[in-house]
Amino acid sequence: MNLNQLLLPLLLLSPLALIAEEPKIYLAATETAALIAKEGQKVTVYGNTEGSGKSSSGMNFVNFKGAQFYLVTFQSDLTQFPDGEPADVVDGKRIAVEGASSIHRDKPQIKLTRPDQVSILEAEEVYP
Repeated sequence: MNLNQLLLPLLLLSPLALIAEEPKIYLAATETAALIAKEGQKVTVYGNTEGSGKSSSGMNFVNFKGAQFYLVTFQSDLTQFPDGEPADVVDGKRIAVEGASSIHRDKPQIKLTRPDQVSILEAEEVYP
């Protein structure tokens, strides 16, 4: 067996290592310090929503009970939500949301741009 025969399988398999999925990061919405520490990283945040609303410009905010963390959806992204605006659809529900954690005015947030970022959880559902 020559060197080319040994290296060819390694070269063919090496791209698979590049697309290997990183382990998911799960955080409760109340874990403010941990969410801030994960700025720029993809996280899954879960908790109960409460007191969500909309700004005069149409921006949606989904707040979480007992947490500084929130979701923000800009008016330009609302067309992606055919079942209703996030502030209306998920307020008062237990949800999990996936996205990149960012910081705005010293508070962690996720920009919600697509409905598939959100999963509505059953009250008794164990998560994660």
